[in-house]
Amino acid sequence: MAGNRPNVFLILTDQHQAQALGAVDGSFHTPALDGLAADGARFENAYCTQPQCSPSRSSIVTGQFPHQTGVQALSNWGPHELDTASNSVGRTLQDAGYETLWSGRWDLGVENATELGWKYTRNLDITGTDGTSSLECDRTTATEVSRYLREYDGDTPFFATASFNLPHPPYFEDECFQQYYDREEVSLPTNFNDDLSTKPAFHRERAKAEECDLSEDEYREVAYRYRTMVSRVDAYIGVVLDTLRSEGLYDDT
Repeated sequence: MAGNRPNVFLILTDQHQAQALGAVDGSFHTPALDGLAADGARFENAYCTQPQCSPSRSSIVTGQFPHQTGVQALSNWGPHELDTASNSVGRTLQDAGYETLWSGRWDLGVENATELGWKYTRNLDITGTDGTSSLECDRTTATEVSRYLREYDGDTPFFATASFNLPHPPYFEDECFQQYYDREEVSLPTNFNDDLSTKPAFHRERAKAEECDLSEDEYREVAYRYRTMVSRVDAYIGVVLDTLRSEGLYDDT
């Protein structure tokens, strides 16, 4: 630990619901994340500033609300890039003497991560990679972050980010993790048959317009696929955590 200052490691997953964690819901197989939960703390009342990817990420990077960052929609929907003059956790820690790395999904503009304070970028995924294509991209992120950790010289503390795409839809079955799940045993949510009569008009109208009614079997299929994808990203996170341990960095991070 350089200068008795701890390293900082940020792990991001995409469209990963807070309950999709074995430590919370035993129907999920997530040993790596469960280990983190056991070693640290879970913030059970934490909230996302906006459900869309880019605005939420702008809050993570700056500590501000999306209406303050100016990123109020997806970065590839128009002029919604994060201004390089914005305060950022990357620049703050870099100015404090930390070596900074970002690897994986960015979604905050084209090639502006370095200007916002990340000295190194590896496998920078500008707008994100979804579906089965995300498997290779996320594997590369885990590989590149692990390589950085193995090459780390310890002269200065690091702030490293591993930003994964999974379990972002479209949903698919990851056969490597099918043994942990059974479609037939996926439980239905308690509000599965809610007629939305007590919900805001926007919810009722949107549900009708999108024709988003699912049969019980269709829901179970989607939920089953989602679980295999969550287990896949957990495995990638496990690769990075194992590297932290093998390099003797885990306890100082």
